[in-house]
Amino acid sequence: MTPFEIKVALMRKGVSMRSVAERLGVSPNAVSLVVHRRMVSGRIMSELAKAIEVDVSVAFPERFSRERASSPITLHVP
Repeated sequence: MTPFEIKVALMRKGVSMRSVAERLGVSPNAVSLVVHRRMVSGRIMSELAKAIEVDVSVAFPERFSRERASSPITLHVP
């Protein structure tokens, strides 16, 4: 989901980014940074996904895609 889509979904659920921040004991700025992909926090991402009732892999597919989670890591050592 894009930052705009996340914000709209929060508004539709009657949840503000400030209330998510208060629930987690973090600053509203931290929540905004996560929404806009300028900071990574699994805890904040999970809470946002929970607030809009989607899986975290839907809200933040670049971090939690099922494909990434199941693909093995290959290291090439010279």
